[in-house]
Amino acid sequence: MLNTAIDADDGNPILRESALKALGAWRAHLVSIITAGKKSKEIRLGVDPATLATLLITSLEGALVVSRLERNPRALRAAQEHLEQYMETDVRRVRNR
Repeated sequence: MLNTAIDADDGNPILRESALKALGAWRAHLVSIITAGKKSKEIRLGVDPATLATLLITSLEGALVVSRLERNPRALRAAQEHLEQYMETDVRRVRNR
C-alpha cells in the first residue's frame, strides 16, 4: 500500500483515491475485529478501535519499508514482537481466575 500511496500522493488522483479506499477498508476491518473483541470482553474497554487499528497498520507498513530497504526482516520481526507484547499488556483484557 505504501508504494501506491507514495506514487499517487500528488500525481495521480485516481490512484490516490484507490489507495485511500484500500486503507479505509483495511482500517474498517480491523476496527470491526477490535470492536467485536471489546464486546466479547477479550479487549479492554478503554481501547479505542480506530486508534489501535491505525497503530497496527502504521507499525506494520513502516516496518515493511525498513525491512525492504535494508533487505533484512529484522524490522518486521521487531515490530511483530513489540505489537505482540503491546497487545498482551495494554490491549488484551485480563480475565479474573
